[in-house]
Formats: sequence, C-alpha cells, structure tokens
Amino acid sequence: MDTAQRSAEQLLRSAGLKLGGITRAPSDEVGEGLVAGSDPGPESVMPQGSAVQLLISTGSGEESMVMPDLLGHEVSSTHRQLSAPVTFDPAENDPIRNGR
Repeated sequence: MDTAQRSAEQLLRSAGLKLGGITRAPSDEVGEGLVAGSDPGPESVMPQGSAVQLLISTGSGEESMVMPDLLGHEVSSTHRQLSAPVTFDPAENDPIRNGR
C-alpha cells in the first residue's frame, strides 16, 4: 500500500467513513499512486460508517493512435509509413471543429 492510499484511508476514517474498495486506472490529470476520484464524490453527504470507493491513478494512459487506411498500398511504403514517428492532435481530427 502506498503513502497516498494510506493517507486517503486515514482521512476517510477521520471523517467517520471506511474504504469500500480500490480501482486502479490511468489518469492524465493525476500522478501515479494518487487518488484520482471517489464514489461517492467530494462533498457528498452520507451516513457515518459508509463505504467509499477510491480510484487510484496508475499514471498517464497510453497515447492514442489512429490506424491509417493501408488497403492497396505496397508493403515497403506501408512499412515506412508505420515506422515513422506519428503525432496525433485530437483537435485537428475533430469532425465537429472541422465541419465534417
């Protein structure tokens, strides 16, 4: 158990609540090992002794890539295309922003 999780459990206990369970998931907003969310959420009113589920960050998620249409392309050019560094800008590929 890491320090952030222990601190969260102590905070729950001091508030009269208990840890109900832990889920681990990637988060681009919260560093690895830190609490990224809870259920119920902050400022929820609940009976004393209620269980709270914690979401613990495993760090940043993997980058998303878009698979290009390779149908009908030569193997050598396809290999070069897939081997080249790729960056993905979600705003550039947003059909709403781009009027598609």
